[in-house]
Amino acid sequence: MSVGSTFKDRRPAPVICRERGWSAGTFVVGGEGAAQVVILITAVGEEEVLARGVSFKGKPVKWFEGQWNFYSKDWQQVPDPFAKFKSNKEA
Repeated sequence: MSVGSTFKDRRPAPVICRERGWSAGTFVVGGEGAAQVVILITAVGEEEVLARGVSFKGKPVKWFEGQWNFYSKDWQQVPDPFAKFKSNKEA
């Protein structure tokens, strides 16, 4: 099943997450260049999605968890942006 862009998709965020297979622990990226942000979805409820920013403009951030929507940018799932650092720590 092909899914379209999230940009300007005003459906509830949980509907978009379920349609795309996104759940708690999923990283998604939205925007390009100076406006690019990576978020970590922390919960998908019946009416809301909780997430926190983990990267902004290519630099790590520690934003507070909050409600998130997906209509302001085109969001796409990405691998864990910090996986390479985690595997180095475990070695």
